[in-house]
Amino acid sequence: MNHPNDHTASAANPLGSATLRSNEEKTRSSQNALKHVACSTELLLPGEDPHEFAALKQTWFDEYNPSHATTVFLVLEVIRAQWLLLRQTRRYNECEQYIAESDAAHPMAW
Repeated sequence: MNHPNDHTASAANPLGSATLRSNEEKTRSSQNALKHVACSTELLLPGEDPHEFAALKQTWFDEYNPSHATTVFLVLEVIRAQWLLLRQTRRYNECEQYIAESDAAHPMAW
């Protein structure tokens, strides 16, 4: 159900509030999904090394030298999967290191 004053706000801004946002605001809000990187759909996240990804990609292309669209697609998918696995492994290791450093004195630490 609409509020009686909704039409006033709509009349004042007929194109919608999203059109009033600056590019900086749009860029910042597009990063909201990156708070939990385990579910991120971004291939390269802030802080990740694009050169490391390029080297991984080059290694796969050098090894398999795909020459057809299907094999290029499959190699790209394997590269993506390996990159995401490497990311999750790094995150896991960071968490384990944090736990080891912060809970070492705790009697229930394992």
